[in-house]
Amino acid sequence: MKKLAILAVLVLLLTMAFPTTVSAAPVTIIIDDSGCTHPGIAWDAGTKTATLTTDLTDNIRILGNNITLDGAGHIITGSGNGMGVYIPMGMWQGNTIKNLNVTGFYNGIRVESAIDPLHASNHRLENNNLTGNSYGIHVLFANNNTIIGNTANSNLQDGIRLSLTNNNIVSGNFANENRNGIRIDHDSSSSGNTLNGNTTNSNSLSGIDLGGSSNILTGHTASQNDVGIFVHGKYPSSFGNHRVESNILTGNGYGIRVMYATNNTLTGNIATSNTWYGIHIIYDSNSNIFNGNVANENGAGITIDSSSGNTFNGNSTNSNDKIGINLSGANHTLTGHTANQNGESGIRVGSSGHILTGNTANGNGYDGIFLNHASNNILDGNTVSFNTKSGIYLQSGCNNNTITGNNVTNNGYWTYGRWGIGLSSSTSNMIYHNNIIGNAAQARDNNFAYQDYPSQDNYQQPKCSPTDALGRLFVA
Repeated sequence: MKKLAILAVLVLLLTMAFPTTVSAAPVTIIIDDSGCTHPGIAWDAGTKTATLTTDLTDNIRILGNNITLDGAGHIITGSGNGMGVYIPMGMWQGNTIKNLNVTGFYNGIRVESAIDPLHASNHRLENNNLTGNSYGIHVLFANNNTIIGNTANSNLQDGIRLSLTNNNIVSGNFANENRNGIRIDHDSSSSGNTLNGNTTNSNSLSGIDLGGSSNILTGHTASQNDVGIFVHGKYPSSFGNHRVESNILTGNGYGIRVMYATNNTLTGNIATSNTWYGIHIIYDSNSNIFNGNVANENGAGITIDSSSGNTFNGNSTNSNDKIGINLSGANHTLTGHTANQNGESGIRVGSSGHILTGNTANGNGYDGIFLNHASNNILDGNTVSFNTKSGIYLQSGCNNNTITGNNVTNNGYWTYGRWGIGLSSSTSNMIYHNNIIGNAAQARDNNFAYQDYPSQDNYQQPKCSPTDALGRLFVA
């Protein structure tokens, strides 16, 4: 008996010295039109506002209309699954979630609603902090919402995700260090969304992953992502009709990448100091318009491949490590473009059917304009000067091109490949009415097959020697 008494006293003393806290199991807190009775939440019936008065380990579900959930800076913490705050599918409208910190859930905040746009719309998510969740904010089926001023950092998947949802405003948010900063799913059913003034840095995939169709992306900043802005559909379909304007992309792997995306307009974007490409267009990305974009000081400026019918107006690709702009695919138009001081060629053409007019390619490490296996192209009214190799050079299988009205001056400093206009293994090209002045050698065709057309001279100063191409139009 004495031993039992001593043991009981020891247990009591240990319990007092090392008290054990037993936490209540998480519960789902319901906030509806009648209010909320949870002790950690204050309810104001007049304004239909539920305000947190303490931190919680529970999740919250809103089942009503025009309710405000004010976190007041408090945090709700989950155990890795479920939804922190959830507006489920139903007929709910006009709710606001603000000033709340959410961590440790599968979805920090998830908003769902019926597809019918007359119901479950016009929610507002404002000034919330979502971190350490799988998805920070996920909006599904709910239209006409405003997502503004939130911070969604360090979530496992997407900071902010929109799925099958239309006409939302996503503005002034920070979505850093996620897998994707902000993502609109890759189908055609999310449209009419406006993304403005967001910041998405250091995400492992994309700063903004822009799927759906007919969305607007403006004033965005993205750096240190694999892709700053990724515009694309879903193979084998191509979606698009997006407007991407005045965004700043620096220090990413790719500044802007366009894939399986058609009929988009990209205007006034600045993509500089990206590792691989300022702008990269691939895989059936057709009939897009690129106006006034700057792609300087990247690995390469602009590259397009396996796509057709794109229009480039007044873009700049200067001082890139490799090529300024590389045209492949078919039937692109390049007008008023500047490609100066690039490490390799200013403009490279590797396919057929393109029109290049009024472009400038000066001071590049290789050729000003370089064609390789490129036929049936038109080069008209371009200026190519002070390039290390040739001003314009056609190499191997470049046939039936028209080269006219170009100013080709002061090119050529290498001992080989140093001409104003040079051709190699190419035939039936029409070259006339060009100004070819002050180059190391004015013109050369390695086929040595010339025809002289006195009525359509190329102006040369000094004139070519017999071992160079003739100073008049030649068909080679």
